[in-house]
Amino acid sequence: MVTHPLLAVGLLLILGYWLGRAANAVQLPRITGYLIAGMLLSPSLANVLPYDLIDKNLYVVTELALGIIAYLIGGSLVLERLKHLGKSILWITLSQALAVFLLVTLFLIPFIPLLTGLTGDDYDHIRTYIPLALVIGAISVATAPGAILAIVSELKASGPFTSILLGIIALDDALAIMVFALSSAVAHALMHPGT
Repeated sequence: MVTHPLLAVGLLLILGYWLGRAANAVQLPRITGYLIAGMLLSPSLANVLPYDLIDKNLYVVTELALGIIAYLIGGSLVLERLKHLGKSILWITLSQALAVFLLVTLFLIPFIPLLTGLTGDDYDHIRTYIPLALVIGAISVATAPGAILAIVSELKASGPFTSILLGIIALDDALAIMVFALSSAVAHALMHPGT
């Protein structure tokens, strides 16, 4: 088990590099190798990197990586293309976010007692199952821009599809924050009426 943050980052970089090259050798994007490296070193598989190290000591690395990804997405959006594709981006973003939120929420409401074991007189639909389903549904709206950005940059993809895709990713994260804020407020109101 690795407990020193610099050693952990070095191990991640070296293993990620070699597995990324191996993924390229079998005609897969490098991000596939990076994901496999993360899974192999994770606490749930080989337990080389403990949860404590990932959550606390490598927090700065995570925040820095997310900031760089957001910067790269914003920098790769070309304003001229976005003017022509703006309605498509907005329509696709809103429809996919609404569809995902509704499908996940509606699917979870009847199945939460089975999936979580929250059964009995202490739990009911209004104060337990619906609030939990709302919050999980809101979380499911978020996308992971890192993998998409890595594939777009590796393939040097450009054109209308790429512009629409990057625009959707940028808007989707902002929309996910708003949906989560609204859902958690509704969930709180259902769990604690009159407060």
